[in-house]
Amino acid sequence: VLRRKWLTVALVLILAGSGAWFYLKTQPRVYRTSGLIEMSLRRPRYIAQPVAVIEDQTYAPTEEIYNTRLARFNGSDMRDLAFTRFKALYPQKGESEESLKSRMGSASFSLVSKTKLVQITCENTDPTNAFITVNAFMEASELYSLDENREAADKAVTWLEAQARTLRDMLEKADQAIAQFRAQNKIDILETTEKSLQESAMAMSRSLIEREGQLILSRDLLSKIDALEIKPETAGGIPDAIPKQGEISAALQRWSAAIAEREGLLIRYTPKHPDVIVKSEAIALLKTQVEDTIKSARSTAQSNFDILQQQTSSLRDKNKELTDQITQLHTKIVEYSGALASLQNERNARDVAYRGILNRLEEAR
Repeated sequence: VLRRKWLTVALVLILAGSGAWFYLKTQPRVYRTSGLIEMSLRRPRYIAQPVAVIEDQTYAPTEEIYNTRLARFNGSDMRDLAFTRFKALYPQKGESEESLKSRMGSASFSLVSKTKLVQITCENTDPTNAFITVNAFMEASELYSLDENREAADKAVTWLEAQARTLRDMLEKADQAIAQFRAQNKIDILETTEKSLQESAMAMSRSLIEREGQLILSRDLLSKIDALEIKPETAGGIPDAIPKQGEISAALQRWSAAIAEREGLLIRYTPKHPDVIVKSEAIALLKTQVEDTIKSARSTAQSNFDILQQQTSSLRDKNKELTDQITQLHTKIVEYSGALASLQNERNARDVAYRGILNRLEEAR
């Protein structure tokens, strides 16, 4: 059939080829330009410490992130930004806004399989227009990401400022609570009172120790007076500490002298002699004087002992009462100090949090 119809087949091929060649020659050429951008999957972090932005516990998986960003790139916001960027890059292009927006609308974004790359494609009958349109979209993509990052950073700063205000208010309330607690419970007055009572107790303890020492000495003095032997030959051995020591010694000396005089008389006279009898009566009288003087000295020592004993007992009672007051006051102060320490710890924790949020805010800015 081909051998018999070769002329017909040749004519058909020639006509088809001519028609195709004519069609291609009459149709305008379309040029395609593409560019690649890489998307980052890093989560937003504005400081080296824990993130300043609010954590999203439902952070999307990788594929959803890519598709979401791709949908945003294909949105009207991106095209408007690319249109603005194009006019800034190529102000000399005398093209109508309608034609330019139409060309911008023909651009498309697509993911490159199994990569983090997005391909931007633009087709146009003018290769230069296709080229500069893709350039405009690529720069717009960078600006779009920067705007997103800036917006996220602004939100982080706004959130941190709100946190700082909240923590500052909490810190002020903590300070007010501490001041109010101290004022209501008069902690400063209690501490001053406790210090004053402790000083008084120390002074009273010193007085008590002094009185107890004097009491011991007074008791020893009474014992010495009771142990005195009423003999003429002890006239020079009376301790100086004994009350009326001089009178006792003088009386003993007079008694001793009278006895010596009587002994002298007895050498010449008998005991019945009137002079001896008179001297014996004088000796008895002098002995009575000695005994009376010693009794008076003991009475004086006993009075001193009784006074010291009363003073010591009174000081003991006052010291015990003062000690009880200090104990009760200290117990109350310890109780208040525990509550105050709890408030102070809470205040310190809020202060640390407030200072930390201020540092994070400064770094976020």
